[in-house]
Amino acid sequence: MVLKVSNPNNVKIYTVSGSNLTRKIPEWLARSKKQLLKKDREWQTRIELIQDFEFPEAANRIKITPDGQFCMATGVYKPQMRVFEFSQMSKKFERHTDSENIDFLILSEDWTKSVHLQNDRSIEFHDSGSLHYKTRIPKFGRDLAYHKQSCDLLLASAGNEVYRLNLDQGRFLKPFEVDSTGVNSCAINPAHQLFAFGTESGTVEFWDPRSKAKIGTLQQYIDQSNPNSSEYEVSALSYRNDGLNIAVGTSTGLTMVYDLRLSHPSLVKDQQYGLPIKKLTWIEPSLVNATGDDVESDYARILSADSKSAKIWNSNSGKLHCTIEPTADINDITICQ
Repeated sequence: MVLKVSNPNNVKIYTVSGSNLTRKIPEWLARSKKQLLKKDREWQTRIELIQDFEFPEAANRIKITPDGQFCMATGVYKPQMRVFEFSQMSKKFERHTDSENIDFLILSEDWTKSVHLQNDRSIEFHDSGSLHYKTRIPKFGRDLAYHKQSCDLLLASAGNEVYRLNLDQGRFLKPFEVDSTGVNSCAINPAHQLFAFGTESGTVEFWDPRSKAKIGTLQQYIDQSNPNSSEYEVSALSYRNDGLNIAVGTSTGLTMVYDLRLSHPSLVKDQQYGLPIKKLTWIEPSLVNATGDDVESDYARILSADSKSAKIWNSNSGKLHCTIEPTADINDITICQ
């Protein structure tokens, strides 16, 4: 058995699951072809850490439950969600939906309560047995976040409104109105609960959950010294747990690190492909060995991903730690802590 391994920047990256080949996904996964694969050496020597850890065509979103025991993922075709149990190393169940998933949130410690934003403007609430409740929003949704303190579900949309669905009262509340034609992403600060909304205009608006009012805006950053600098949309947001820092991903492949007390980024990192940043995640010092960067241990790393690659780099210096480049396009990425 041979593992596919790469060694960029002296960091070994092993491919322990998934296809090591560049075959087209429908052909590789088609049930009618599996009989022919019995004589395929690479198929026979494959590693399957979790049984059926795949989708017929493509996976859209993936998340780990807060208790760390389960993995929930959505994909196609047909549109469906699947839950995998780590202790059994197998698929627990799959459930089909009427439309394709854009994003979802896990509301409980395990997999039994989740909310799904679908591409037909519907919001689906799932429990352990089936679809529990379904409602719709006026415009197509793009992202969602849940504020536990107020039980507000925030829904970023293709218009200038961020819809608020209160799960305690069971009704929609007055939406937040932003100064843009659309909201691409939203995030909630884990320390002081400040809402952040990334817009089509390239701005990030901050809203206070107590007063329900906007308290500040990060304007679009244009590097005057860089002739290739251009306007962009904000495509991804991620707060750090310290409450003071936020990472902003753009549609042009840039990731900017901001201190909330400053109006200019402290660091700008280029993903090099010019593709929209799809996911940003802070990796706290407790999860990494920072001595490899020759920096103090209190500097976190940031994982930034577009459709071609995922990069992990130092949030203070921007020094690259490693790059992951799978053979298929990246739709989502998560870290199992």
